[in-house]
Amino acid sequence: MIFGCVANVSVEEEVKGMIETVVKTFGGLDVMVANAGICPCGPLNVATSLGKSI
Repeated sequence: MIFGCVANVSVEEEVKGMIETVVKTFGGLDVMVANAGICPCGPLNVATSLGKSI
């Protein structure tokens, strides 16, 4: 199944809302493809919304 959501990825609250919608609809999130902006590479567990390590 393919499910699409629209959110402005520069607005953190919209991204959180999109993920909450997916989790409510499907019970979890296994794979997410974000096709926007730039991607600073690094471990996901230290990523923040500003692209800086915690």
